[in-house]
Parts: sequence; structure tokens; C-alpha cells
Amino acid sequence: MSFRVSVVIVTRDRADVLARCLDSILRQTPQPDEIIVVAGNEESFPEDLRLRYAAQHLILACCNEPNISKARNIGLEHASGDIVIFIDDDAIAHERWVAAYTDAFEQDPGAWAAGGSVLDARTDPPSPEFAHGLIHPSGRQVETRDPNQYAARHGYRPSVKGCNFALRLDRIPGTMRFDPFFAFAFDEADLIMAIHEEGGGVIAVPGAVVDHLHAPGAYRSDGPLDRDWYREFASHTRFMRKHSNGIWACVGWFVVLCRLGMHAARVLAAAVQRKITIKRAKACIADAISGVRRGSSSHGTA
Repeated sequence: MSFRVSVVIVTRDRADVLARCLDSILRQTPQPDEIIVVAGNEESFPEDLRLRYAAQHLILACCNEPNISKARNIGLEHASGDIVIFIDDDAIAHERWVAAYTDAFEQDPGAWAAGGSVLDARTDPPSPEFAHGLIHPSGRQVETRDPNQYAARHGYRPSVKGCNFALRLDRIPGTMRFDPFFAFAFDEADLIMAIHEEGGGVIAVPGAVVDHLHAPGAYRSDGPLDRDWYREFASHTRFMRKHSNGIWACVGWFVVLCRLGMHAARVLAAAVQRKITIKRAKACIADAISGVRRGSSSHGTA
């Protein structure tokens, strides 16, 4: 079966790494049928890059708001492919990245989504970052190197890594899209769980490999605690509330509150060690608590 393939790249203020991402996609054999770049602003895809890739006839779209789910939905609106592959602008695709996905979907017609492997490019040589993932309705995520553990167990379902995954768009219902509430964190996890709930398959594709550069973004910086904890915990709580029912709702709240406690302990330890200020520590904890409240009561955007 011959698939039409679209690649979607969401980018914001990272033109330096975007070029490496684009070059890696243009080296693919076979190349995708179209590449869609969803840019956050003019600076995200500046004039020099437009001229550099003018001959490639990229499809350019815009998402002014720093919201990964909205940006991905815009990418889907522009996509004409049977398969849509998502890659972050700070990721570099290995050889046969596109081919690995098309082969996997051809071999498994029941798959609606697929996740590739991720290497951490901050090490030399790049070290394994993600191979196989599991997601629980509580929002607890597990990553494993053992393929034998990549199966549903105790309520866990196969999941993917946001910087490298693909959707079989001709299988997924047209109403199933990314939830704009998830501006940051749990965005792909929410859609993957919705796919499971609709009976769609999610598979691992070890041969679809990217190097992940971990460039700073709108909601995270370089430091281990430099994240938007409000949105992180709002997203986790919203995810849990959407997908946990019955006894799993109790488990879900237990997981969220345990994570909140561990976050507070980590932040306070960093303050004691003078890695961050007391003021910053208080802000990190207060933001997380506010996020849990927002996610619990959410009915709109974060």
C-alpha cells in the first residue's frame, strides 16, 4: 500500500535548531510528500530560512499562541497525508525515519498511532532517552528499555514521545484532535489515551529514530526546575480527570498528590542547597498547587 506522508514541525523562536531538523527530513529516502512548518511568529521562521528552503515548497502556517496542541491541530488542518508524522524543531531525524513509519503502518493496519525512538543529543555519543512508553489514566508515565514490558498492564497503555510520533490520519475520526487545554505537557498523551479509548492501536517503531537537542522553549528553560509548573500540573490533573473513572479516579488523585509532594520536596531541597532562592522555591510550589486546582476545575483553555 502506498501512503501519502505529511510531516508537521511546530516551531517557536528556535530558528537555529529548526534548520537542522529540516535538513534531516529533506535527506530522507523516500522524502515525505509535504512538510508543514507551524511557526509561532515571524522570527520563528525568518527570511533567511525562507530563502534557504524556497525551492522545497514548504507549507507555512502560523500559531501565534504558545500552545503546542493548537499548533499541532493547525498542522493537521493543512495536512493532506494518510500518515502525519510529528517532529519537534529541536529533533534531528535519522536515516529511514519516514520509511520506518510507513513500513510499520503497512504491517499493522489496526494501528492509529505510532511512536519512534529518541536519543538524547546532549551526550556524546547520543544516549537512549526513550524506547517504549506506557501511560496510565492517572497520568503516570513509564519509560522502559525492555520491549516485553511494552504492553497493557495494570491499566497502562502503550504511549509515545511528543518529539517523535505519527498518526494514521485516515483511521482517526475527524473529530479527534489535540485538546487545546494542553498547551504544555500531556498533549500527545491525552490524544493517545483517547485513541485507546476508541479502540485504536498504538505501536512502537524502534527504527524511527531522532536525536533530541532539548532546546529551551516557551515553557521550559535549561535548568531542571525552570519549567512552567502551573501548566505542568494543570495538564497532569486535567488528563487524570478526563481519563480516570471509578476506582481509577481515586488512584489518579493519589498519583497527582504524590507527585505534588515530591515536587515540593525537590524544590525545598534545591533551596536548602542554594541552587535556587527561597522566593523561587515558594513560587514553584505555589504554581504547582494552582495548576492542580486549575486542572481539577477546567472546562476551557489553560
